Amino acid sequence: MHTLPSQLCNFISEIEKQGP
Repeated sequence: MHTLPSQLCNFISEIEKQGP
């Protein structure tokens, strides 16, 4: 995710936290 903007990376991080 290092190639993505910080906002998008943070957005994905929040979703991954809600994963199994």
